[in-house]
Parts: sequence; structure tokens; C-alpha cells
Amino acid sequence: MVDDYELVSTQAGNPLSALVDHLPFARDTGIRFIIARSTAGASRSMYESFMEGIKELGAQGVVLSAVTCKGNL
Repeated sequence: MVDDYELVSTQAGNPLSALVDHLPFARDTGIRFIIARSTAGASRSMYESFMEGIKELGAQGVVLSAVTCKGNL
């Protein structure tokens, strides 16, 4: 489970990149990934190696809330 994926995956690197080669075997081995992130910049993250690997494998996803909030809550 990765919360705030945009903070984990930075220009300095992504610790999940080491798992990219193993993504095709995730279903067979029972590995599940739950990734939560802000919708701001989400389209940009689709070009990172880990997220691109998940997308290429046809993984399922759920968008719970795509509402962005501006200002103070």
C-alpha cells in the first residue's frame, strides 16, 4: 500500500522501480498494489516506469474522488 504516491515517486527516483521487472508475475504470485495519490498531476505519473508497467498489464483501477480543493479547508 502506497499513500501519497506523488511524494514517493520523485525526480530523484522511485523506490518501486525495482519491482517493474516483476509486475508481469504479480497476479500469479498474489501480489497486490494499492496506490493512492492526489489527482493533480496524475496524468504525468502515467509515464513513470512503475505506473506505465501497471497500465500495460491492464490492471484495474478506481477513482474515488477526482475533486481538487483550492484554498484552505
